[in-house]
Amino acid sequence: MAQGGMAAVMTNGDSFESHINDTLAVGMGLCDPSVVKQVVTGGPEAIEHLLALGAEFDKTTDGELDCSREGGHRHARVVHANGDATGRE
Repeated sequence: MAQGGMAAVMTNGDSFESHINDTLAVGMGLCDPSVVKQVVTGGPEAIEHLLALGAEFDKTTDGELDCSREGGHRHARVVHANGDATGRE
């Protein structure tokens, strides 16, 4: 199920290994594991870079990224900008 947002390991209790495993599982053999590892491990840095450029991702009341758990993910790791308008941001 496609949903808007960007997935990255951004919260305590999550791990690159878990994100990689989730991605490979939903990829049903179509994903190149080395590419998945590269994309997943670069995710947090990419989010931080976008924040530094001024991207306005949704945040909690205490100012942390508002990560949600969505289809195929076992942890809350999906960030959005303006709800479901992430691509527009």
